[in-house]
Amino acid sequence: GAAVTTTWKVYLVHNSALVSPLPVQPDVLTGVGQGQAAWLPQAQRWYADPAGFGQELVAGGPAAWATAPGGVAPKTQVALPPVTVTGITATTDQIRFHVDRTGVPVLVKTSYFPNWHAQGATGPWRAEPNLMVVVPTAHDVTLSYGSSGADKLGDVLTVAGLVAVVALLRRRTVQA
Repeated sequence: GAAVTTTWKVYLVHNSALVSPLPVQPDVLTGVGQGQAAWLPQAQRWYADPAGFGQELVAGGPAAWATAPGGVAPKTQVALPPVTVTGITATTDQIRFHVDRTGVPVLVKTSYFPNWHAQGATGPWRAEPNLMVVVPTAHDVTLSYGSSGADKLGDVLTVAGLVAVVALLRRRTVQA
C-alpha cells in the first residue's frame, strides 16, 4: 500500500483560556450515549451550526438543567451569573483553577475522557464538541486524569501473566 504522511499542526488561540465561564446554562443531551459512535454524529452537527456555539450541550449534568432531546436545545436559555476563573495551571494529567463563585458551571477546554475526575466540583460531563463542563463546589478545583477500573484490571492481569511466565521458565530450567 501507499505510505501516508501526515503533519500535525498545533495552534495557540490568542486570549483563549483553558477554563472559561459559560454565558448560559448547558443543556443535557438525551438519547446520545457516551460512546464515540453515538457522540461523533452529534459533534458533527454542532460543528455544522456555528450559531449554536454559545449553547453547550452536555452528556449529563444536574437534574435542574434543561434537556435537549435528540440534540435540539430548548429555545429558552438560562443566563448564568458571571464567574471569574483565575490561577489556571495544567500538566499532562492535572488541571487546577480558582473561581470566585461556586455553583456556576465552567467550560474546561481539554478533550473529555472518562478517566478525568474532579475535586472541588461535580462532573466532569462531556460537552460539545468533545470538551468538559464542571460545576465548582469549592473555590479551588482540580481535575485529575487517573486510572479506570479497566486500567487497573489490565495491570493485575499483566502482573499475573508475568508471574506465570517466570514460573514456567523456572519449572523448565529445573527439569532440564
